[in-house]
Formats: sequence, structure tokens, C-alpha cells
Amino acid sequence: MPSLPLRIAILECGTPLPNTVIKYGSYGGAFTSLLQSGADVLSYSNLSFFSGLSISIFDVVNTLFYLFLLDIDAILLTVLSFDFFANNPWILKLVVFVKEILEQRRVRIIRAYFGHQIVGRALGAKISRSDKG
Repeated sequence: MPSLPLRIAILECGTPLPNTVIKYGSYGGAFTSLLQSGADVLSYSNLSFFSGLSISIFDVVNTLFYLFLLDIDAILLTVLSFDFFANNPWILKLVVFVKEILEQRRVRIIRAYFGHQIVGRALGAKISRSDKG
């Protein structure tokens, strides 16, 4: 059983569509809402909306800031419309950070669409744009 609180860092990889911004403010807000709701129905230890869950949100596109691995238990990589194979400085830094996480055994990765692609890139998978659009 993990120690509490469960510390999840949401790494925002872009800005969501306008309706999501109106309702949640950001991808971080949307995923925080989902994680907190899920914690309440899990009936897992003392994990709930009000206790046992510590969520922090980081804009990795504009700030290039990351936590120390000792300060988190999991990261959540959000959805994004950028090309995951681009060599923008923030994407390159994110790939290095994910590779560091993959090389250890404690911190876990929760990933949405873009996150899967970044994990693949960090593992050395061949990446390219689909010729099917």
C-alpha cells in the first residue's frame, strides 16, 4: 500500500479547447476533477477528494519546470495538439524527464494521447507523422 498522500504532478502540455477552458480552466483542472472523482469511488485506503491526494499542476510548455522525482509519486502527461516528434526545447526536455522516470521503478506515468507518444520517444521508438493524416 503506498504512503499517503499520493502525490501526482500534472504536466500540462498545452491549452485545451475553449469549452474545457470555460469549465475547468486548463487540462490540469480537468484532470484534477477526474482524479478527485475517481479517488472517491475507489474506496482505497484513505484516498478521497478531501484527503490522501495531492495534485500539483505544471505548465511544461512555457516554464520548462519539473519537480524532483523524490517529490512525486506519479506524473500525468496531458493531451496536446503539438507534433510529438518536433524538437522544440520544451519537448526535448520533457522526453529527457520521461526517460529519467522510466529508468527508475517508483514514480509512475499516467498518459493521455500525447503522453503515449512522448513515452515512446523516450524509449527510442521510431516516430514520424502518419501519411494518413
